[in-house]
Amino acid sequence: MADSQFKNLKPEVLKSAKPEVLDAIARRALYLSTQMIWQANHRSDKEKGDPKIGGHPAACASSLHIMGALHLIAKSGFDHIANKPHASPVDHSYNYLLDLLVKNDLSKLTQEQADQAMNGLRKFTDGSEFVFQSYHSAYDPDHHNFFPSGTVGIPPVEAGYMALAYRYAREHGYEVPDAHFWAVCGDSEFREGSMYEAVPDFAEREIGTLTWILDYNRQSLDGHRITNKEIMNGTDADRVERTMAANGWEVIQVRHGSKRQALFAKKDGALFQNFLEKELEDYELQSLLLVQDMKALKKGIAKEHPNMKKFLDSVTDEELYDGLRDFGGHDMLATKRSSRTVKRNA
Repeated sequence: MADSQFKNLKPEVLKSAKPEVLDAIARRALYLSTQMIWQANHRSDKEKGDPKIGGHPAACASSLHIMGALHLIAKSGFDHIANKPHASPVDHSYNYLLDLLVKNDLSKLTQEQADQAMNGLRKFTDGSEFVFQSYHSAYDPDHHNFFPSGTVGIPPVEAGYMALAYRYAREHGYEVPDAHFWAVCGDSEFREGSMYEAVPDFAEREIGTLTWILDYNRQSLDGHRITNKEIMNGTDADRVERTMAANGWEVIQVRHGSKRQALFAKKDGALFQNFLEKELEDYELQSLLLVQDMKALKKGIAKEHPNMKKFLDSVTDEELYDGLRDFGGHDMLATKRSSRTVKRNA
């Protein structure tokens, strides 16, 4: 897994890097996280009856560019991240590429030791080799400036109270770093009671150095994602936004990337935007992403939504293909702009 071509990238270089450079690093991180999971499930020491490791590659893929924007652009060396448990492998991959795997004394791992760790996801060790736990742990070689994520719903709350502790220490004369606290949450994790108990508390205390990021990927291990829109008065994203705003939080939705925005600007583009935001159920959108034949897809959409026919006729197959997939969370520059807004308002 050696990646010397990406090692020792300077923060000031990354923050001004072109989109294609950032995307290249993100694609490498996706490869590494997928390889980590594959290696964990195909080790030679695995015996019949041993549990499958799993690894949640879909959760890694959905948070790929969000984590990339944090690691490569937004965060400083003093910032902390609480990463959703199922995306731990992609977080490890970015830290590996940035040469941030360390020993307990914070000295860096050698290339050989780092490669060993990347091949040791959830591998048992006698302490003589470096491995990663299934979720983020204090025993991982990238355990610095993060919150253990073994229990969903807890790390984002820990991030908030750590931000409060930093402010308390500063106000009482202690010298503490100028740190921001980021938490990447899953959309199902966002239904945990622990998080909703903390939501009004953090707002009332006006903790401006805390940002929760919701990876709204419409997937869940706990059941279906079909929201009762009549009762909820909209999608689950609408419900979350209203809840947070009602409790004093500033909410920024990064729904669409630049390719979608260009389509929205076309004649009747507002119909396409409404189609994506209001008319598609979660499972319907996931199904459309599987379709490769854009001509057939245009015909099918026009049959169900006749008012969109002129718009569909005006866009190329490539534009429609890209537009369906251009989620805001996968547009690093859109995420970058949002992170700057967050820090400016902190």
